[in-house]
Amino acid sequence: MNKFAFTCGDINGIGPEIVIKALNKITSTSKNKFVFICPENIFIKNTKITKPSFEYFITDQIKNSNKKVTVLDIGEYKSNLGAPTVDSGCNCNCTAFQNSNQFSR
Repeated sequence: MNKFAFTCGDINGIGPEIVIKALNKITSTSKNKFVFICPENIFIKNTKITKPSFEYFITDQIKNSNKKVTVLDIGEYKSNLGAPTVDSGCNCNCTAFQNSNQFSR
């Protein structure tokens, strides 16, 4: 079984919604586990737009989870949908990318 990580992209864009939609499709047929690296508040906000069809576990550190999807919370970020900002595009996205490096080893 493999583990795949997705980062949130620009939290003011469509990134988090697209990842949830992708996970809805791939988790139903895959035996793999997935990590979605995204601020918890952004994930929860986007679950109101696109309802997850998968079970998930939210944590601020990587742990073994029996859920198909682990949401790795990288801290709280302010969201303003449709308005890219330095905080959403650079700070949050860079933090997500840095956290994803632990899966490439």
